[in-house]
Amino acid sequence: MSDFRRCSLNDRGFTFVEVLIAAAVSVMILAALSAVLSGSLSTWRVTSSSSAMQHSANVALFNVTSRVRRANTAEILEGPPSGLKATVMTESGSYTYIFARDGSNLTVQTALPSGSVEFAVVASDVTDFSVSEAGTDSYSIGITCSDGTRSYTARTVVTLRR
Repeated sequence: MSDFRRCSLNDRGFTFVEVLIAAAVSVMILAALSAVLSGSLSTWRVTSSSSAMQHSANVALFNVTSRVRRANTAEILEGPPSGLKATVMTESGSYTYIFARDGSNLTVQTALPSGSVEFAVVASDVTDFSVSEAGTDSYSIGITCSDGTRSYTARTVVTLRR
C-alpha cells in the first residue's frame, strides 16, 4: 500500500499552462481542417456548376445536330428570333424543326406530318445560339450556356444528309 500512496502523491497531472497549450494546438488543427474542407467544398461547387453547364450545352448541341443531320433542307432564320429551320422528309410526311432562343432557353418547335405543333425546351441558361453556313449543305452551330460568372460554348459543323 505504501507504493500506491507514494505514486499518487508524486503524480501531479497536467498544469494549467499545458492544458492551454494543448487546447490552442487543437484549435489550430481544427481551423486548418476547416479551411481545407471549405476550400474543397468551394472547388466542388465550381466544378459541379461548370460540369452541369457543359453538359447542358453538349446535350443541346446533340439534340440540334441529330435533327439537322437527318434534314433534307435547312435554312438560317434571320430574327427575331434568329434560329435554324430544318425539314426532314419521310414516307409519312415532313417534320419541320425550328430552333430558336427564347429568353435564356433554346427551344424547338416541331411541326408534325399530322399538322399539329409541339414545343419543347432543349436547354436553359443559353446566352447565345449561333448558326452560319460552313459550306454546301453544311452549317456551323454553336450554343453558349452561362451561369453568370462562367460560360461554355459547344460548337460543331453538321452536314445535311440529302
